[in-house]
Amino acid sequence: MKQTFLNGVAGRIALGTLTAALLCAPAVAQNLVPNGTFDHDISGWSTSDSTVKFAFRGDAGSTLPGGSGPGSLEVQQFFWNGGSGGPHTDDIQVTAGTTYTLSGAAFLPDSTDNVADDVDLYLSWRNADGYETAREWVGIYPIEKGKWLTAAKDLVAPSGAVAVRIWAVVGNPVLENETRPGVAYFDDIVFVEKGATAARQVLFVPASASAHGRNGTLWTTTGWFANAVAYPVEIKAAFLRQGQDNGSAVGQLTSLGTVPANGYLEVKDMAAKIGGAGLTGGIYIEATAQAANLPATLVHLITYTFTPNPGGSGGYGQGVPAVDPGTKNDVTIPGVYQNAAYRTNIGVLNTSASTVEIRVTITGADGKVLGTATWTLKPYEQKQVSVTDLGVNDASGGFVTFTRSGSAGSFRAYATVVDQHTGDAVYTGGM
Repeated sequence: MKQTFLNGVAGRIALGTLTAALLCAPAVAQNLVPNGTFDHDISGWSTSDSTVKFAFRGDAGSTLPGGSGPGSLEVQQFFWNGGSGGPHTDDIQVTAGTTYTLSGAAFLPDSTDNVADDVDLYLSWRNADGYETAREWVGIYPIEKGKWLTAAKDLVAPSGAVAVRIWAVVGNPVLENETRPGVAYFDDIVFVEKGATAARQVLFVPASASAHGRNGTLWTTTGWFANAVAYPVEIKAAFLRQGQDNGSAVGQLTSLGTVPANGYLEVKDMAAKIGGAGLTGGIYIEATAQAANLPATLVHLITYTFTPNPGGSGGYGQGVPAVDPGTKNDVTIPGVYQNAAYRTNIGVLNTSASTVEIRVTITGADGKVLGTATWTLKPYEQKQVSVTDLGVNDASGGFVTFTRSGSAGSFRAYATVVDQHTGDAVYTGGM
């Protein structure tokens, strides 16, 4: 077993292969990894490590008892100084002092072209400022190529931890003049709260309304919920107002109803039900199901912010999909227009309990910076402005970039391009 991760992280916990009896035991809690079975793709996994390549393998998957079968994450490591690396999940919310269990399966192809000699799951516990506070390894040992292996470990979230990031790691020995990668397949990566028998999913709607707009419009937001599991899912929500700390609102949720098992629920004028009339802002959604062994996704949600047509029959609006807690990285949104035909609004929702600082830059079609601003958002605060507030009064194309300053918090950004004549709008989430 090597004692390094990328450029030399030490402190690995090696574990033996689980027995068949343990493998056959049913899961007792919700898997908090959004995509750990890789049934259809490898969404939710990423890396900035240039020595790592990863891809979906539809022809390979865990054949262990209770394994999910075809569909796995293939990781290739092109680093030969005794280090290791791989892709990782987004941050997963945890509670300090709580015991969790991490388990997973891995397969090292038995080929002369595969130089890997190590495979692990690596955890990075992170505090509210986004910094790593502790790290732990769940190592699969001893290594046997050509065979699916597995390991599991109970882990206690340390003091100050609010999130964890999980890596699927391949390690190579120290080699010279080598070009062959280390290769491993991963499947059934499961991270659960030990002993939990209920499932929970948190979503955010970055923009919503129950308010009058320009030219006689009246905007309201309707939610369309699709249940992804065979159990009833209760929906509770809080309205996230502009210009204030909404931490207390997230702690006092309002019920919006229950989505029947494998069923559908429509909730009209959501903002008014949880916040009152005359408001624009974001929405915090909490979905819960009283059952074990459920996936991370309990419901799918699309919202539709609509207005009757002030000048005639019918109406128009824009769809806004609900999103997970968000990103800590740069976000770019193309399509900024401010002219006689169109106007553009931009917005950010702080999806964390920490204050977050965002640098906003609007760039024109010619590559020149048209306007900048720095926004400091309180916990769960939403902010939306016209690009004219950043000094952009004439733009026939361009893009806006949102960059988190510092290490605290997470966010979701968006832009809405509005037809100046009809009021019809197009919503674009951050990329």
